[in-house]
Amino acid sequence: MNFIQYVANSRNIPMFRDDDATVREALGRHGCFGDNGRLSADGYALDCPDLDNPIILFKNKSDKEKRRFTIAHELGHVFAGHLSSENQKGAVQGIVHTKELEASMIGAVLLGLSLYDEWRRELTPEDNKKIAG
Repeated sequence: MNFIQYVANSRNIPMFRDDDATVREALGRHGCFGDNGRLSADGYALDCPDLDNPIILFKNKSDKEKRRFTIAHELGHVFAGHLSSENQKGAVQGIVHTKELEASMIGAVLLGLSLYDEWRRELTPEDNKKIAG
């Protein structure tokens, strides 16, 4: 399990792929999917009134690194408190841009910590001794 998955799991935030028909059917009412049945953005963080915790939905067909950042970015929305069960399509553009920037900054930190964690796990015991000084 990578660090980003660990963070989501530790906060009980489930993550779902968009290519799961059951997920598409269950979340279709939230407006995430276009007329073609595809996710209309790389990912979404949703605060569903019928669930205890928010969920993250992401495009599974993106490359691995794109998916990782998308999930981290969506976690950024959750941690920044950007979620609302109300429709935010009428929000002021500047506010939307600021929220996206905030989510991307938090996502970048999460992704960086994830990459650092993976790097440290790949080090040999001798490498770890050198780093420790």
